[in-house]
Amino acid sequence: MQINKKNTFLFSVLSFLIYCALDIGTMWDAGTHLRQGKDKLNFLLSFGQIYEEAWYDKFFPAISYTISAFITNIFPKQYEFEVMHLVNLTVSLSSVYGITKISKILFNKVVSKITFVLFIFYPIFFGHMSINPKDTIVTACFVWIIYLTLKYLHQSKKYQRNIKHLFKISFLIALGTGVRLGFSAILIPFIIFLILEIFIFKKFINKDFYKKLFFLDF
Repeated sequence: MQINKKNTFLFSVLSFLIYCALDIGTMWDAGTHLRQGKDKLNFLLSFGQIYEEAWYDKFFPAISYTISAFITNIFPKQYEFEVMHLVNLTVSLSSVYGITKISKILFNKVVSKITFVLFIFYPIFFGHMSINPKDTIVTACFVWIIYLTLKYLHQSKKYQRNIKHLFKISFLIALGTGVRLGFSAILIPFIIFLILEIFIFKKFINKDFYKKLFFLDF
C-alpha cells in the first residue's frame, strides 16, 4: 500500500510538471539561446563551413544550448519550445534526484525523502524547472559533481584512477562552465571542503584512499 501511495504521488507530481512544461510560456531570451545552440550545431555538423553569429554568441561556449538544439531539431519546428522545456525539465529532475542521493549519503533515507519534497516544490526552483536553460544546468552540474566526488571519496578503491568516473566529473565541470563562467567560482568552496576532508576531517574517506592517486586524478 505504501509503495502504491509513493508511486501515485510521484506520477501526480511528474504529470503536473509535464503539463506546466507544455503549457507555460517561454522566457524572453529563450529564442536567443535556441538560436545560439542552432548556430553552434550547424558549425559543428558542417565542420566549420557554416558560421553564423547570434547576439554575443562568441562569449557563450553553450554546450548545453547545442545539445538542446540537437534534440529540438528532431521534432517538428512548431513544437521546438515545448521540446526545449521538456529537456530543461529533465535536467531539473536530475538535480532533484541527485540531491536526494547526496542527502542519503550524508544523512539517511528519511532525510533524503524530505529533501526531495522540499527541493522539488521550492518556489524559485519549481518556477524555473522548465523555462530556464541556464541556471538549471548549473544546478544539475553542481549537484552531480558533489555526488560523484562523494562516491570517489567513499569508494576510493573503485573510483580512484577510474577514467570513466573522472570523465563524468570533467564533463560536468565543462558543461557548467560553458553555461556560466562564474560556475568555476562556485566550485571553489567545494574544493576547499575536499582538501579539508582529505587532510583533516576524514569523515567520508575510505580507509583505502590514496592521496598520491588523488593528486594524479585532480
